[in-house]
Amino acid sequence: MTKLNKASISSIVKTLMDDGLVYETGIGDASSLGGRKPILLEYNTKVGIAIAIDLGHDYLDVVAAYLDGSLIKENKIRNLTITKETVLDILETAIIDTMKALPETEKGVIGCAISIHGIVQNNQIIYSPIYTIQGVDIEHYLSEKFDFPFYLENEANLAALGQYTFISRADDLLCLSIHGGIGLGIIENGELRQGKSGSAGEIGHSILFPNGDSCPCGNHGCLERYASQRAIYDSIAKELSLPVAEINSDTLVDLLQGEQREVVLRILDERAKYLSIAINDIILLNDPEVVYIDSSIYEKIPELVDIIREQLQSRFTEGVKIKTSNFKGRSSLFGGIAVILRTFFNVPVFKIRHEQ
Repeated sequence: MTKLNKASISSIVKTLMDDGLVYETGIGDASSLGGRKPILLEYNTKVGIAIAIDLGHDYLDVVAAYLDGSLIKENKIRNLTITKETVLDILETAIIDTMKALPETEKGVIGCAISIHGIVQNNQIIYSPIYTIQGVDIEHYLSEKFDFPFYLENEANLAALGQYTFISRADDLLCLSIHGGIGLGIIENGELRQGKSGSAGEIGHSILFPNGDSCPCGNHGCLERYASQRAIYDSIAKELSLPVAEINSDTLVDLLQGEQREVVLRILDERAKYLSIAINDIILLNDPEVVYIDSSIYEKIPELVDIIREQLQSRFTEGVKIKTSNFKGRSSLFGGIAVILRTFFNVPVFKIRHEQ
């Protein structure tokens, strides 16, 4: 498979073993043609630990994992005030707390990836609509505090990498990350497509309705003003005269079982159809094998995916799979682990396992 000779293979395997990245697990059976019995090798997933952080507008989600994505530790920190003045201390404290009581490994923590809800280029936050921490050199500050590298990346990009690395068989996929806004991660031939300035995939700011609702980006009628989770929550809260703070994906599931089912279903149906317009367009532009929807609403109410499938009638969308994420809100965290692994092993395209 590798076109390498036996001497090269032996030398490479010795180096990998010396580095603790593989180990011998025993002796295998000889082939039917005879010859020496093979020495069996296995990837040492516990040689190091990766830390990934999702930096939200008022929260942090943090995981520590072995090098196959197996979670060691997970922490959710809520009701934070994230500003230019507080973000560095919040991140430093979260990392210190996460590192407490981690198991001993040969290489320790090999890196930390931070998911940013905004445009990122060269480890710097260029723009974000949900917090005002642009200009804060997070990577430099944390690198001075800890002896492992830090990587900042767009949340939707990481969600796509998480799907590609740990879940999907596809080499070309899209991942729609739908939360307060809408982002798109694009994987082509196993590699992340980011664009010249890191803003590839900002599908939430494509115009759905000309002269529609104003958006902080400067446009009017942006997709995320109508089809994001925040847009859905706002619409349902207004329709049912409820405080928007009380509406979330679990609330929607409960409402669908009650007297307000028809009202809620009408709004969800409308917003899913809006999203289907964007999905039609991104399929035409990217020709993927599969489109993943990373959203707690679509995960908990899978009937909405059926609505989207019914709307995709074009010959160009035929055969493209539409799926929800299997990560239960952790897609970008697993994408962060993937970024660390790619850099640590210096392998540009990296997969761990496939979906069943």
